[in-house]
Amino acid sequence: MPHQAHARHCARRRNSLRRARTGVHKATVKKVDVKAKKVTLIHEELKSLEMPAMTMVFRVQDDAIPEKLKEGANVEFAAERVNGKLTVTEVN
Repeated sequence: MPHQAHARHCARRRNSLRRARTGVHKATVKKVDVKAKKVTLIHEELKSLEMPAMTMVFRVQDDAIPEKLKEGANVEFAAERVNGKLTVTEVN
């Protein structure tokens, strides 16, 4: 397998393992603050974080995440505690 294809395969595998550990959750985007690198989500129960369904603000791990989001959009996301802060690590 060429190096680039192998690297893509490894990245997909790491993302798949992270999703399995953190869970993928459904939410509606309420607000996006690109400058502050935060997003407000109306989310379902987050079992992996032991949280009931609610509206809350998350930090984003990657600068590209806020640019993918539009207010009112339904999304699937993964979140985890990063340095003690609830952080969106992936969005689909």
